[in-house]
Amino acid sequence: MGFRFATFPPLQQDNIDNHLTALTHFKNHIEQHLQDLPNSELTGNLLRLRHALESLLLQLQSKSLSEQESMLNRLQNNLLGTLPDTMNLLLQAFDADIVTLNSLPKDLSERWLSKDGIYRIQVFPSKNLGDHENLKQFVAEVRGIAPNATDLPVIYIESGNAVVKAFQQALIGALVAITFVLLLVNRSIKDTFLMLLPLLMTAVLTAASTVVMDNPFNFANIIVIPLLFGLGVDSGIYIMNRLRSMPDEQRSVLQTSTARGVIFSSLTTLCSLFSMAFTPHLGLASMGLLLSIGLLLIIVCTTLVLPACAYKRVV
Repeated sequence: MGFRFATFPPLQQDNIDNHLTALTHFKNHIEQHLQDLPNSELTGNLLRLRHALESLLLQLQSKSLSEQESMLNRLQNNLLGTLPDTMNLLLQAFDADIVTLNSLPKDLSERWLSKDGIYRIQVFPSKNLGDHENLKQFVAEVRGIAPNATDLPVIYIESGNAVVKAFQQALIGALVAITFVLLLVNRSIKDTFLMLLPLLMTAVLTAASTVVMDNPFNFANIIVIPLLFGLGVDSGIYIMNRLRSMPDEQRSVLQTSTARGVIFSSLTTLCSLFSMAFTPHLGLASMGLLLSIGLLLIIVCTTLVLPACAYKRVV
């Protein structure tokens, strides 16, 4: 590096004539290089640089002295303003000494050594953790040695387990609560089963649609099934109550106002939820798509499957 300064000097202010002379000499050197080596790999960049210098010199000629001084100082700061700080950092690096715990910055040492004298050990995987199976295997192997290990892989696994557990609780809770209310109101196991049948069929078909449409369950849309239970149970109640009140000789529930009300009500909800499918957030978009598919399946199962299964009237 040659002669070393104790500190790199700051930028020096110079007069306008010296700045203009330096820029003119720089442009002349570029033109000379282009004449000597016209096919150099730097030719394209030098041509653009020469054009920029010529435009700058033309602008300076049309400005007042104060404006020229301001433009040239701004150019110098843009090109070399960070050079003193960068060089001073480099000079500090040349003066590196033996590194000890006491010489390390406190925020760095506290990340790797606790107040109780416990060192942090960071382990890196040999496989791609973008694969969920590799992630599970890596966390399991590390926890086999250090059960209390933590960091992002452990957080991902545990947060995923928490979401799945919450989904299971929501699904079971919704199903149990709906069944209990239907049994309490209908006082009939058969009617309760018939009202639950469209919901169960919708859940199965919605899960199948995730495979057909390549829209798998994720941590955002996994709550769709419990939501569909809550959104779709009223349709089965309306259709079943209408079937009870219809005369024996009149069996076409699809021609009644109840069926039209169920269809239009579900379609209204479907349209409002389908708009979520166009959001830029991938999780919300997949939720909107699955909810729309589920509500469409609820309409089909409630208006077609439920009347067919409840053809024999229950008094």
